[in-house]
Amino acid sequence: MSNKHGNQTIHTAANAAIFAHCSGKQRRRLEQLSTPIEVKAGYELTHEGSVGHEFGVIIEGGAVVKVDGHQVAVLGPGDHYGEVALLEEIGHTHGRRMATVTAETDLWVSVMSVAEFATVLIEMPDVADAVRRAARDRVGTAAH
Repeated sequence: MSNKHGNQTIHTAANAAIFAHCSGKQRRRLEQLSTPIEVKAGYELTHEGSVGHEFGVIIEGGAVVKVDGHQVAVLGPGDHYGEVALLEEIGHTHGRRMATVTAETDLWVSVMSVAEFATVLIEMPDVADAVRRAARDRVGTAAH
């Protein structure tokens, strides 16, 4: 999910599937609160059991999700990770990563810190609801 601006590509999380219902104003705010980073293939975005420090949306490229060493999903452009641990961290329960997410290819990822993620939840209740639903779905799927 990248936008062209002149000859420059702008990497943004605002067009991710989880934010599909957002208004233009909300999308601009999401862009302000997120930082695009380039990640090389093989880099661990999250490590199962570690404390979560960021929420991310894959903008370009792909990543593999593993639980207990077994691949459970593949993430691509528009997919997100990290919301479960950050929701727990914001709730002061030291949210732990449920899975290891590793860059399968070189990636562009748009990330938010715990504080930036918390700001989104406070400023955009409808986005907070969508994020909490996604987290419940992930936890429910992981339990089966």
